[in-house]
Amino acid sequence: FICSQNNGIARITSMVRRLKHRYGRVTGNIDGEIQLHSFPSASDLSLPSIMEELRTAGFGYRADYIALVSQKVSRGELDLFKLRDEPYE
Repeated sequence: FICSQNNGIARITSMVRRLKHRYGRVTGNIDGEIQLHSFPSASDLSLPSIMEELRTAGFGYRADYIALVSQKVSRGELDLFKLRDEPYE
């Protein structure tokens, strides 16, 4: 969702692919050549160097948001599943 801010579908897709390739785990391959990656976990995106790495990779201001949300989820300060039950307001 954070990657979608002020972006079109092609750029969002590219950003998600970069996240998966760099920080996700290899889950399989196609024809022995193309590796498939999982979406990274919050702890995968909580590295101390993540903000700078993501900025360098073209995530711009979103790098800070991705890092901060990932850190909060990893520390248990934010439960994304619990948000489903919260009132919209």
